[in-house]
Amino acid sequence: MSWISKILRWSGIGPRSRQTSEHDSVPSSRARSNVVLTGDNPIRRVEDDTLGRGVVARSFAQQVLALDVREGVVVGVLGAWGSGKTSFVNLAREEFERAGVPILDFNPWMFSGAEQLVESFFVELAAQLKIRPGLAEVGRDLEDYGETFSGMAWLPLVGPWIERGRGATRILGKILQRRKEGVGGRRAKLERALAVLTKPIAVVLDDIDRLSTPEIRDVFKLVRLTASFPHIIYIVAFDRLRVEKALAEQGVPGRDYLEKILQVAVDLPAIPSHVLNRQIFSAVDGALAAIETPGSLDEQAWPDIFMEIIRPLIRNMRDVRRYAAAIHGTAGALHGQITLADVLALEAVRVFLPDVFGRLHGAVDGLTTTSGLSTGGDPPQLKAQIAGLVEAAETHGDVVRAMIERLFPAAQRHVGGSHYGGDSKGRWLRERRVAHEDILRLYLERVAGEGLQAFTDAEQAWARMADCDALDVYLRSLDADRLQDVIASLEAYQDQFAPEHVVPGTIVLLNLLPDLPKRQRGCSSWTPNSSLLALPIDSCGHCAPPPRRNLLCGRYCPS
Repeated sequence: MSWISKILRWSGIGPRSRQTSEHDSVPSSRARSNVVLTGDNPIRRVEDDTLGRGVVARSFAQQVLALDVREGVVVGVLGAWGSGKTSFVNLAREEFERAGVPILDFNPWMFSGAEQLVESFFVELAAQLKIRPGLAEVGRDLEDYGETFSGMAWLPLVGPWIERGRGATRILGKILQRRKEGVGGRRAKLERALAVLTKPIAVVLDDIDRLSTPEIRDVFKLVRLTASFPHIIYIVAFDRLRVEKALAEQGVPGRDYLEKILQVAVDLPAIPSHVLNRQIFSAVDGALAAIETPGSLDEQAWPDIFMEIIRPLIRNMRDVRRYAAAIHGTAGALHGQITLADVLALEAVRVFLPDVFGRLHGAVDGLTTTSGLSTGGDPPQLKAQIAGLVEAAETHGDVVRAMIERLFPAAQRHVGGSHYGGDSKGRWLRERRVAHEDILRLYLERVAGEGLQAFTDAEQAWARMADCDALDVYLRSLDADRLQDVIASLEAYQDQFAPEHVVPGTIVLLNLLPDLPKRQRGCSSWTPNSSLLALPIDSCGHCAPPPRRNLLCGRYCPS
């Protein structure tokens, strides 16, 4: 079990498959090198069935094979977009193949227009039949039948052929003669060829719900035209609501139209919540395991972020794969510069609520501006920015409100929550939370601003604060203008100062003071008497001895 799943297990959300060990906390380099992200592709083997639909798919195939197919049948696999219809059909294929039933595939999404659709349908299926043992003759009969419905759009190309010789003229004459035979004769010939088959032929029509409304109608007209052929089983996969809406016309409900075509229909079973959760955990683990520095994860905040922001937006396995691919790219690009829980939450918003995400950049002030001390109240545009985010969410307003509550404390007051003052900014910056403006802009713009660059350097200085020599060497390695910004950024750590930091920090900063450029100082700039080093106390709570200035060299040193 990986570290993400372990945290969720601790919180009562994740799977409890086995005991964890210390080695589960961080993905190993070997694991990172072996991770392969799964694309948004349907599964093809029972071994890849992570949702446990193999049994249902086999049962579906057996039900279809038990039907009387002497006059043909049409069966439907129904489910919303991304629910796994193609994967379900692929799982059922094994049962059809085990029964010796040949399966032909036709994807209408590859063609447009009624004429091209009809012509391509017969050509594609005939070509697949011709290469199968014992079905070549049926393939030729199907091709001949299809020529009856195909157009003459290629006729402009015939002229040059005729000019080249009599052979092309004979070909054209043969085609025209076949057309004169009529539909009835060719249909009867095809029906006779199909009637003697010992096994039915399954024809899969997938991705119907991706078509335009006129194209959906053309497909079902085509199915209705050929549905009564003996020993032909049509398996049509589509989103019921989408197709019913497309087939409805002149007051006739599309559902009534479907009921006249479909003999059998199976609605894909819903994915149990715990199964989908497990798939999400596994996908997130896999996406992050391939990243060297994904960032730190707030173990306290993560379960709420997952349940209130991420989980409500993920409905099916397609969503899981899209989300995993998104976080892999973004977390890898950020190199751990933003706390991971915030990244995971915002990536869910980016992928599944693009209208909300599109407004985030224009709402940075509303999301990150803390409560002021003035009596005039907040500028009205701040609350308007937050209201715009909730409005853009439409049916997912609760998710956006949860995003504000969990990620942007400063904006909580605009949705009836608490007020946060400016003293919280330092903590948000230290924790690399998007609640701080500079961190949020880094996520949105992928470029660290000057303030964030200075704080990044200040982090390095803070790590050396208890070591006088190391701190001095590091700060003197910075140019003068950059140095002053770094020193000012150390103010974010003012509530973290311990007695062991006071003397080394004071000595180094006082010694650097003469080297700083003369700059107009604002109220937040560092000065010797700033709050940064205003607490020179020792571990016993008494005043620590102040640094002593050496009269010979002018430098400060411990008393």
